[in-house]
Amino acid sequence: MTEPVRTILIVGGGTAGWMAAAALQRTLGPHAKVSLVESDDIGIVGVGEATVPPIRDFNAMIGLDEAEFMRETKATLKVAIVFKDWGHIGNRYVHPFGTFGRGPTLAEFQQTWFALKARGLAGDLSDYSVCSRAADAGKVGDRDPDPRSPKNSLFSAYHFDAGLYAKYLRKVCEGRGVERIEGKIVDVFQRADDGFVTGVTLEGGRVLEADLFIDCT
Repeated sequence: MTEPVRTILIVGGGTAGWMAAAALQRTLGPHAKVSLVESDDIGIVGVGEATVPPIRDFNAMIGLDEAEFMRETKATLKVAIVFKDWGHIGNRYVHPFGTFGRGPTLAEFQQTWFALKARGLAGDLSDYSVCSRAADAGKVGDRDPDPRSPKNSLFSAYHFDAGLYAKYLRKVCEGRGVERIEGKIVDVFQRADDGFVTGVTLEGGRVLEADLFIDCT
């Protein structure tokens, strides 16, 4: 029988490490001890992070307050991705979030659009996206409780500073009991029969053991 996982060690911080820590702590709660080892000597890439709508579901799942998250990470809302000079110089492709058109199903709308486009009776596909139109107008907003509202086709994500997001998640995680361990790993212990990692050694000789190791380096 497989033994239950009681201790988890995440190796590496940054957005990957602290997102993993936040998700595991939130879902496992008191049933597992989550720790993360990273080194201040190894920096993280603090660049603008362009996300897609599922990031909002993730943030909600780990219990983040959206207003606080946006302040801490200097986030802005986004409803589409624009690719300039994509096919050729002067070409512009818009990848909007959300759905296209109005109709019983997305497939039926696209089939209708293809048929009309072939006869020169339809505009660009992005013309039928609320997100695309909102992006062109420089506007964004929340969805409407009224199911008939076209705003319900508006899906958004964020653009934020990845370095600030990692720092924010670290603060949240440590406040919820995740242990951060400062150090660099110099050796790894593996079982001879299956290669399963059983422990790691830090500079200075400290050995860390866990039931499960997650590599976020």
